[in-house]
Amino acid sequence: MRKRRRRFDRNGDPEDVPSVRLKLLCRTLREDATRLGSRVCFFKTPYMLREGAQADLARTIAVLPHLFYVDLPEGLYSDDPAYATLRLEVEARCPNLQKMTYRGGSERSLARLAHGRIWRNLQVLELIKINMDPNILRQVLGALRHLRALKVTESKTFTDDVFAYNEMLPPFPALQQLVLTKTPGITSVGLVEYLSWPEARMTLEDLSLVKTGVEIPFLHEVVIAATSLKSLAVQASVDGPFRSGSHTQRLTSGSLETLRFEISSDSNANAYSSAASTYYTYLASSILGGGLKNLRAVYVLDEDFADQLQGLPPPPLPRAPFAQGAGLRPQSSGSGMSMMSTSPRAGFHAPPPNAANSDLAPPRRPFAPSAPASNRFSSNNPFAGTGSLTHTLEVFAKRDEAMNWSFVKVSPDAALAPSSSRYSMVGGMRHDRPVSAYGLGADVASQGWNTPGARRSVMVGNGAGGFVAIPPHEPAGLRPAGEGLWPH
Repeated sequence: MRKRRRRFDRNGDPEDVPSVRLKLLCRTLREDATRLGSRVCFFKTPYMLREGAQADLARTIAVLPHLFYVDLPEGLYSDDPAYATLRLEVEARCPNLQKMTYRGGSERSLARLAHGRIWRNLQVLELIKINMDPNILRQVLGALRHLRALKVTESKTFTDDVFAYNEMLPPFPALQQLVLTKTPGITSVGLVEYLSWPEARMTLEDLSLVKTGVEIPFLHEVVIAATSLKSLAVQASVDGPFRSGSHTQRLTSGSLETLRFEISSDSNANAYSSAASTYYTYLASSILGGGLKNLRAVYVLDEDFADQLQGLPPPPLPRAPFAQGAGLRPQSSGSGMSMMSTSPRAGFHAPPPNAANSDLAPPRRPFAPSAPASNRFSSNNPFAGTGSLTHTLEVFAKRDEAMNWSFVKVSPDAALAPSSSRYSMVGGMRHDRPVSAYGLGADVASQGWNTPGARRSVMVGNGAGGFVAIPPHEPAGLRPAGEGLWPH
């Protein structure tokens, strides 16, 4: 009945719609558990619902024997005594779960996995603030024969000892995806020892290192050892410039396709320090050196990184608008290209009248041996003297994590094209929209790095404070010729 604005008889309190829907779903599944309950593989519930409707959640799970993934209350992951009955129900009724999370306080339940009696088919395992003996953790991981993805967050006991060879313990499983976040005990030595095992070296495809003990000058050892690596994510805060030595080499990989290289200056460092820029110089030299031949996308926290790949000088300092020659780049001696700029910040400047017959050659690259030395690439830099870009590369850059990604498509012949073709959002791309993966590795397959904020599409306003609706997906063959991504 429609509610009326009266002083009395307001039709009672409104009912909790999510709880009612869960009761109806539970009744439907329990009435025909053989035909309907056995077909359910994923069970997603809102946060407030699963936290307050434990009884209905347990009654529903009891008739879903083939579940691969289920949303459970947060207290169950940390062995809260209030959720002990629900945990026993899940262990008994859902033996085929493929993803499970353990939080701090659930070390005893995690150790039970080593006996191989519950959840033997786990494929994705997430450990949050787990502190337990590395030998026990090694036995747990060795018992999970189907494990393919592991995510460890904020663990001080997860160190290189977990990867160490031990005849009394099963080997560390060969993982396809490994995400390590805030694990200072993991260094390049432990990862190289793990990747020395041939099966692990050929299986690992996604590796994420967020604030770990792996130092950037030693990152090349891990990249070289992981011969099948396709996606690498590195995030670190540095307090000093890049320190190179006789052991330091450029990044080299024949399989790496996506690289997230997010290096920022430490909060305690000088606000005007350029320590992080030296790390991006090292990355640019690795790309221009030809060591990353299959690299197609790179994410950096440096807005000038695309200019480094094209060999452009750094942008000029801001000057007063009334100053003579404001907005023009200073001309360099011995170069005829100083009269034209392809940088997106300086725009296009027409050459002076006396330069009508000058050669329009691309700007010299500071990595080339014949190029004059600059402040960023001085003669003391061991990574200077590299070649030119050999393949097209997509660069996603931003200044800090609070900003949105800007997309730049850099190609070897981009210097010969107008600047608008280099620094523009590429429209009309035929990539499919991302599909949500419910539970199985969606948050450990480096998807936390490839957030929806780093997209090639453009948000189009509708004039009323919102955005134009997403067009329906149509096969490429049914789309009329000449029609772009957004229909008329």
